Amino acid sequence: MVDQTLPHVLVHAPNNSSQSFLSSIQSAGGAAIVNISAQERDHTLSPDVIVRIVGDPDSDKVNFLKKNGAPPIIVDTVGNNRLSANEKYPGQRIVEIVSIDEARNAAASGAVGVIARGNEAAGRCSDLSTFVLIQKLRSVLPDLTIWAQGGIGLYTTRAVMALGAHGVVLDEHVILLPGAGTTDMLKSQIESASNVRTKRIDGVRTVTPPYSRNNAENRTIEASETIFHATDYLKRFQTVRRVVRKFVKTFNDGPTPLHVTNWITDHRLPSKHPVIQGPMTRVSDQPKFARAVAADGGLPTIALGSLKPSDAQELLANASEELGDLPWAAGLLGFLPDKLIEAHMSLIEDRGPKIVILAGGNVEQARRMKNKGITVMLHCPSPILLRQMISDGHRNFIFEGNECGGHIGPKSSFALWEQQFTVLEKILRENDVGDIEITLAGGIHDSASAAAAMETASPLQTFCNLRINILLGTAYLFTEEAVAYGSITDQYQAELLKAQATTTITTAPGHTTRCLETKFVDLCKKTKVALQDEGKTDREIWASLEEMNLGRLRIAAKGVERRNKGLVSVDKHRQSSEGLFMAGEVAALHSSKTTIHKLHEAITDGAVRHLSHLYKRKHSIPPQDSREIAHWSDLAIVGMAGIFPGAPSLSDYWRLICKGVCEIGPVPKSRWITETFTSHDGKNVDGRSHSLSDRGAFLPPIEFDPIQFGIPPNSLAAIDPTQILALKVASDALEDWGYFEHEDGNRVSVIFGVESGGDLASSVGLRTLIPHYMGRLPREFDEVLPAVTTDSFPGMLANVCAGRIANRLDLRGLNCTVDAACGSSIAALNLAADELILGRCDVALAGAVDLHNAASDYVMFSSLGALSPTGEARVFDRSADGIVLGEGAGCLVLKRLADAERDGDPIHAVLRGIGTSSDGRALGLTAPRVDGQVLAFERAYKVGNIDRNLVGLIEAHGTGTAVGDSAEVTTIERIFEGDTRSKIRLGSVKAQIGHTKCAAGMAGVIKAALCVEMGVFPVQPALSTPLPEWNPGGRILFQDRTVPWTTQARSRVAGISAFGFGGTNYHAVITGYEGSEPELNDGLWSAELVIGWGSGLEDAITRTKTIMSSQHPADSIRYIAQQCWNSRRVDSDKVQFAIVTESKDRLREQIDAIEKRGRLEQGVFLRQRKENRDGHIVGLFPGQGSQSVNMMAELFSAVPFAARRLQARPRVADAIYPGRAFSPESTATQKDVVTDTTVAQPALVMCSVACLDIARRSGLVPQHWIGHSLGELTALYAAGAVTYEEVLKVVEARATVMNEVISEAPGAMLAVASDAHEVSRTLKEASFEKNVTIANDNSPHQVVLSGDEPSVMKVKELLRGRGVVAKRLNVAGAFHSRAMKPAAAKLQTLLEDMNLSCESNGSVVWANRTASPYNFSNTVKEISSHLHSPVRFTDSIRAVRDAGASVFVELGPKSVLSQLVQSTLTDDDVLCTGVEKHGTGIVGLLSMFAELLVEGINLDLGWIFDDRAIELKGNARNHSVTLRDGRFWSSRGDLLTGSMRPADETQIDLTQSHRNHPVPLGNSQLDSQVEEYQDGSSLDNRRELRNISDGLPYDGITSDISMTVSEEWWEDMMEVKFDDKFIGSYGGQSRSNIIHAYLENMGRLGSEQARIVELALSRRIGGLERDRNEVLDQSSALHWPESTGHHELERRHEDITGLEPQPSRPAVAEMLSADEDTNILVMSEGSESDELIAAENPTVSSDSTSKNVESRVKNVISEITGYPVEMIDEGIDLETDLSIDSIKRMEVAGALLDDFGLERDRIESQALEELSSARSVSTVSHWIRRQLDSVQPGSDADPVFHQSSAVGERPEDAPESKPTTRIHRYVMDSREQNLL
Repeated sequence: MVDQTLPHVLVHAPNNSSQSFLSSIQSAGGAAIVNISAQERDHTLSPDVIVRIVGDPDSDKVNFLKKNGAPPIIVDTVGNNRLSANEKYPGQRIVEIVSIDEARNAAASGAVGVIARGNEAAGRCSDLSTFVLIQKLRSVLPDLTIWAQGGIGLYTTRAVMALGAHGVVLDEHVILLPGAGTTDMLKSQIESASNVRTKRIDGVRTVTPPYSRNNAENRTIEASETIFHATDYLKRFQTVRRVVRKFVKTFNDGPTPLHVTNWITDHRLPSKHPVIQGPMTRVSDQPKFARAVAADGGLPTIALGSLKPSDAQELLANASEELGDLPWAAGLLGFLPDKLIEAHMSLIEDRGPKIVILAGGNVEQARRMKNKGITVMLHCPSPILLRQMISDGHRNFIFEGNECGGHIGPKSSFALWEQQFTVLEKILRENDVGDIEITLAGGIHDSASAAAAMETASPLQTFCNLRINILLGTAYLFTEEAVAYGSITDQYQAELLKAQATTTITTAPGHTTRCLETKFVDLCKKTKVALQDEGKTDREIWASLEEMNLGRLRIAAKGVERRNKGLVSVDKHRQSSEGLFMAGEVAALHSSKTTIHKLHEAITDGAVRHLSHLYKRKHSIPPQDSREIAHWSDLAIVGMAGIFPGAPSLSDYWRLICKGVCEIGPVPKSRWITETFTSHDGKNVDGRSHSLSDRGAFLPPIEFDPIQFGIPPNSLAAIDPTQILALKVASDALEDWGYFEHEDGNRVSVIFGVESGGDLASSVGLRTLIPHYMGRLPREFDEVLPAVTTDSFPGMLANVCAGRIANRLDLRGLNCTVDAACGSSIAALNLAADELILGRCDVALAGAVDLHNAASDYVMFSSLGALSPTGEARVFDRSADGIVLGEGAGCLVLKRLADAERDGDPIHAVLRGIGTSSDGRALGLTAPRVDGQVLAFERAYKVGNIDRNLVGLIEAHGTGTAVGDSAEVTTIERIFEGDTRSKIRLGSVKAQIGHTKCAAGMAGVIKAALCVEMGVFPVQPALSTPLPEWNPGGRILFQDRTVPWTTQARSRVAGISAFGFGGTNYHAVITGYEGSEPELNDGLWSAELVIGWGSGLEDAITRTKTIMSSQHPADSIRYIAQQCWNSRRVDSDKVQFAIVTESKDRLREQIDAIEKRGRLEQGVFLRQRKENRDGHIVGLFPGQGSQSVNMMAELFSAVPFAARRLQARPRVADAIYPGRAFSPESTATQKDVVTDTTVAQPALVMCSVACLDIARRSGLVPQHWIGHSLGELTALYAAGAVTYEEVLKVVEARATVMNEVISEAPGAMLAVASDAHEVSRTLKEASFEKNVTIANDNSPHQVVLSGDEPSVMKVKELLRGRGVVAKRLNVAGAFHSRAMKPAAAKLQTLLEDMNLSCESNGSVVWANRTASPYNFSNTVKEISSHLHSPVRFTDSIRAVRDAGASVFVELGPKSVLSQLVQSTLTDDDVLCTGVEKHGTGIVGLLSMFAELLVEGINLDLGWIFDDRAIELKGNARNHSVTLRDGRFWSSRGDLLTGSMRPADETQIDLTQSHRNHPVPLGNSQLDSQVEEYQDGSSLDNRRELRNISDGLPYDGITSDISMTVSEEWWEDMMEVKFDDKFIGSYGGQSRSNIIHAYLENMGRLGSEQARIVELALSRRIGGLERDRNEVLDQSSALHWPESTGHHELERRHEDITGLEPQPSRPAVAEMLSADEDTNILVMSEGSESDELIAAENPTVSSDSTSKNVESRVKNVISEITGYPVEMIDEGIDLETDLSIDSIKRMEVAGALLDDFGLERDRIESQALEELSSARSVSTVSHWIRRQLDSVQPGSDADPVFHQSSAVGERPEDAPESKPTTRIHRYVMDSREQNLL
């Protein structure tokens, strides 16, 4: 039975693959296959791998595997037989097989499965293709678990699944991916091989690629037939995780029977079924058989082969007569001689069928027949030909694999289909090619194979309207009808039925025939050799053999031969022995006859049933992921992204956290004017509300490409930046997950925490608020406030944050926003969790964004006294004085954990529970309440069923307010009181990035998730004296540096709190996920190693400078280091220099120092020797005394794979990294703890082994090991004598017995700066040799004495008296002295019970006790005796040097031993280095590597560069914008048009006078109009016209208001004198009434003027008479106070407005014909104005081309939206792709009407609706052309656009009495400046 516990996807990892490469395979849901040979047995196996044994599985290999847990293994048949007979193996076995017999043997031996290595596989492979081999295995061994290898890709994997195989093996697919460890030379070979055909010789598939001239000879390498995947997958997927996930997802999704059903029922063939009977020479020549195929629904083919034209004509005529109206096709061979194929094509064009199958033809032949109306189905055997055919317009192809019978192509079905579908997908993604029809052939014969073939193509249905047909050849030969109707003889069929295999005959290159293996095959091969010996050309040989083959095919198929120009029968014996029986590989799968009907039924309905059965079997049991999850908390965080102060990306944010960087600083000047609002003393500023601080944390400039998301660039100014920021982090989080590989947003929800309002909304609100107080919006404000557009409303709505994400990323689940103040982030997370748990979605995005850092926010927080006056976020510190505001955005992608595991998703962390609560009615709305917080904590841990003792990290709300922090610490102390041995690190990222309010919880969750994933406790900065509520002896600790979190990932538990105003409390709990831990932690990668390869120093410098000058991504120094490491060109290149540097600028300085000054800067290492250093390498391990608090913390935090060694003893690790000490007493206590033997010794061993892991990962494999004292045990582990767990148990036993002795008889040790001989003499002279002995002979200049404390102290005084430096060591006992003999005896007893293995891997351990190679025959005695014996370190060093060692590398903390070696071998040419010789952390490690490299020591540092590889994505496109200081800036650095202007004090002088007259401030509305009058603002702008007309105070002005302005001002304004005469002429009306009437009429008049001007600007020329009449009718609205004498005012108004005064109600004059002296001047037709209008609106000529119209349409869309013209394709969806919604399309429509001069009023409303609803350029252009065509000269339609030729002409249908007047422009002369 199939073993479902083994993964579907096995990946053959290259030999040098990095650990992260292997881990990525496993985390993606696959399993890595690693090779193991004799040379690799000393390495520790990575967990969860499958081991492939290379060579004989001897006892050494088997024992090694047993020692490593007996993982599953892969062996070939020979190896399996060996294991079955001799070397028994307890683990699972998978056997590589190439035949049915091998598979049977594997199954019989108990193997759990087989890897079927088909004909396409690299190396040893089968005679059968993978497609046929799997079919045969399933028929013979139906219960066998099968993985397919060979011809495998994303398409053919679906076929493997449909055939019932369990999985696939990937090989070449991953070999070029980062982390694979492939050398540059091999990469070059693989890339070359990708374009070269492979060959199968003697059962092995290889290739000899054309290598570069740098290689002396071409070397054949094993390569599969799909080697092209190597380069293709590198380009498409970039990482191994993405590749594996794609394959895993294919298996998880299962088959797609719906597609196959559609193809079978809805095809394009004229036959009933999409089944074609393929053309077979000498077989497909019987019309009656063709009729039988057609009658049962198939499409038969008559094969013309190489028939003479006359015979072909006769055959076609017979077929046509026999088949009648039934559909049929003809088969042509395009490679025939030109005259013959020409004759065949002519016959078909004249009287043949309308369908042709063209094999071996070309594009020209196909085009010719296609032009004659013939459907041509083209055999297409290569991607190049496919591209040519599609380019030539062909859409009907046949992909036939070489499993078929007869003439075959070069590739198998799997290899061909995979390559063609891959290429076709690329074409379809880039082009709209319409419908595609594909016929598949080769290896298809039954329901399973047909289902598999069609399933292979199913993914293409996404990209086009695809139809799939099946072509059968050999399968028809097994039908009864094939014999009955004479296509073949019964003998032919009998030969087929007994066939076990097929073979091939090659007549010439590219001409191969598949047939049954008969005697004729041998004859053909012999004939070919004879012809070659005769010197015949390839063409002649081909012609001779093909002619012979045709004759022998006739013998086989028809049982006749040509003799004396006639056909005569042959007997069955001759037919069998001399016939050529063409047959495909499926011949070996049949043993019985069938019928055409049964065959058709199997290929069609049977295929659907087959896939449906597989689908039901897969989905009949609901997967664990579903909606029935018991614990809602099992949610996986599969993607993350964040943008925070100082951190434009997630990696930058993590780096900031790990390094404790604080991003708090002054408020940017362009954000808001701090001087205006800041008052540090708390007093208001000039009556304004104040801010206590002018400091905060602000986002760095953020690049954003609106076009990438389909957002019109011109719309950005009206969109709140929070929406854009949310969209960016959501997109980044999905990309981190890998969503854009899945591209299915149907069940993806979006929930974001957002606060409403914002700078943009406030600014727009100000635009509407100011007129309430001033009556209008002053021009100065209008210029700086953002304009209101159609994008403004949705651009400011908070909920659109989520909506825009869903819209632009095509996510179709729930989208909404939540606002819980500072708890919004986890509120969004909580809602997202509910969506997943309830099954409403399968993926949820939970995020938050906050940019509220405006002056108003500072004022509001200051009003509560919450803002820090000092501008420092001192969280949990006694000096904390308030919060510091920050801003940011973050997003998580969540899935149900079971779903994520099933799909092979990357899992950052697991969300285990969320607790919520409210404070209730207690304190104020803003005051924190401990009881409420405690409730949220308790609920979170209860819902997740989490033991609080496991919690190791709390990311607190921690704002920096005294009250808030005190309450929170109290809460935490109460929740986590208990076992104080389990410590909790408390922190808050707000100390670094400020309080990001709505986004604060998201910042905390992301930080905590990264901590549990990376395995670190980060530093908590800005903390010197904790709050008094903190209990120093409790569980809570604070970190003063970043240290490793030394528990396994699943045991890392972190809590995150977020509390909001209003008493809302949230607490979330997350844990790590086993298997997701990264190998490296970039957050603490503080330097890079730049390698200078070259033939000499100058060459290396030149190469490095070239790389430095090339294009770089943001993190340029890492990219430079990566490129330099990979820049080795030839084997003779050597490392000329190695530089440890932190930046590109620093690197430039270091190289400059080498080049110009010849001196070495720090971090620079130069090659000093011509040849590489000779000699062995010695690994050194330190002993007790090298330990320290926080030892190697930075290194292990940066290299998590090494830090995992500390997980073996978490309690010890906790003692090494105890948290921050806040007092001298705490510091002393911490030192005492790590000095304790039970802590120090296992700690040193773990740290040293971790360093050893790094060395081995780097290819550093010493031949010798020396450990100092305790370090000797580490050396035993390094040599393979003991396992890691064994050495730790030995150390713990050793420490225990030593402590027992120490407790009974304490001792002391003394370091003496002298040589052993001198010290021995002194001890002897003073009679101390019995009580004090030399414990360590460290070097010629240092020894360590050991003995009882009184004696040691006396010796110390004695030595000091003689001038010898002596220092007491901080140890607990007299180690390596006679005092330890009791301990040695106890230890020996304990060790004997451990049953240690004690076998060396071949390297040498030098024993401290003897200074000679270790005696492994009695390891127990050596270890126990070591306790009381002196350490002869000096002698050991000299002995190993004599043995040929010249390089000494210290692997452990500090550099004590390397210094001792250097002082011992002072006059010798040796290299002494170590992990911490040149510094700690990454700098120290890289410096060690640099020192080794320049000495010529070969290292493999690919793990440093490949695992941290940076992709070069190229320069940012020029249409990107930058979000900076809350505003959008163009790539040129300009503020986007219409955006909020940067902070600036706009001066508005409200006291200025008009013509030196003071303007009182009695009425702001009136004042603003007066100001507008006096400065003469231009009315050319339509908006200003409307503002003025709408704002004139003609309605409701009282006499009191009118009198507030001086009489002189009004007289000057109205150009009248308010004397008695004037007053009297108005019947004694009061001055205020007259002014009132004046203003009212002016207001109404202004409004009408604005409407008329707007009408003209809109080009509403049609219907002008109506508009004119409306204006004249409405003039009656103007009225004056009842009077009899108002002629003076009438005169003034006539001058001003052109009104003709009337006794009671003066009306508007004939405005449309006013004379030139009036203020409003209307130009008549034929004037200069007309010419100007004609120039602005050019005539649309009758020959306007489609191209011109489309160009103008694109230009208008580009102008309105900001999209570059070149990206606005004719067919692109304006709404879906460019986000041009219906409102904006209306705007576009209006602009297009104006641009083309089309009048709205002359177009029917339905047509206008069509225009506004058009969603593509082509549709819009078509509409425009229709309108233009309807108004071309000579048409009956009304002219709806201006034509200059028509100016001054009267339309024929115009009435004589009313001459047409067209107003093109209204002009205001200078006189209006005085009045308006």
